[in-house]
Amino acid sequence: MIKTRLSKNKVFVIGYNPETNKDDKIYEVHAGGNIIYYIKEQLGQGKDGRTYFAERSDDKSTWIIKAQSLYGRLFYHRTEAIRSIYNRVNLDKEFKDLISFPEQIPTVAPKYEVIGYPCKKPYIKYDTVSRKSEWIEALIEIARLNSKLLEHNIAIWDFGFVGLVNLKGSNFCSGLNYMIHPETNKTRWIDYGGNAFCIPDGNTVLAEWRNYEKDYIETYKRPMLGVLNNTMLKWYFLLHIEYHRLQEDDKHSKNFIEGIASMLQISNKFTKMFEETDESLFESDICKQLIRDTEQLDWTEPSTWKVVQETLKGMK
Repeated sequence: MIKTRLSKNKVFVIGYNPETNKDDKIYEVHAGGNIIYYIKEQLGQGKDGRTYFAERSDDKSTWIIKAQSLYGRLFYHRTEAIRSIYNRVNLDKEFKDLISFPEQIPTVAPKYEVIGYPCKKPYIKYDTVSRKSEWIEALIEIARLNSKLLEHNIAIWDFGFVGLVNLKGSNFCSGLNYMIHPETNKTRWIDYGGNAFCIPDGNTVLAEWRNYEKDYIETYKRPMLGVLNNTMLKWYFLLHIEYHRLQEDDKHSKNFIEGIASMLQISNKFTKMFEETDESLFESDICKQLIRDTEQLDWTEPSTWKVVQETLKGMK
């Protein structure tokens, strides 16, 4: 029998974790109204927290819940701002199958420590190598979403590289920030961390973010985080595709990709340096074609993402 204990904040029941060889595995989440979420499986882990598939005690419904890290909680006000814009312009109706923002699960813990939404089964990861056409369909859907978001001066820029922990045997953990809904087989966006979204520099919302975060060391060290910028959007989409088309043992290319992704966040000097995109840096035929088809185009314009969609349709 596994020995467990209640966390100091009286929210999590914790015990031994064979993945880490530490007593840091969450077995239960205690919510308000004497409701308990029993953890069935850990689905993923990243900088902003851990994601789980759980069963709720009162009605036996199943949920995807996230225990957010301090980092995740600090930036969740950005998610709330994006959600407000998204709902105000009625995108929640057009993209209801693609995006569903999680709700706060009330506990005695700090605000937004636990978030989640009902889900009958865990989502399924895309196979970017052996089922390339299926993955490209998902990329087309993400491009369609960004085209629409950009009409309202917001966008998704973090499409996903790899989580902090690659869980053994997981059908969920993939490094992609979108997955397959098991019942509809449609693409579902899964990353609702505040830093998955971006706003134009000079926009009042971005100014409010920076003022709110004026004491955050993370914002100070990465001032381009969340800035809607042509170079950022273009490179992050291309790097995402390149990353997930590489062989597992291609460490040089993966380190190169992660290095550029990091540099682009820390200074607008780097975004200026990378305004031009050399297709010879990329191995992926998808990336090469996208670079050719979008040459001289501005990736902050909705029309560019329509070109991206057409290019991707030709690559299936």
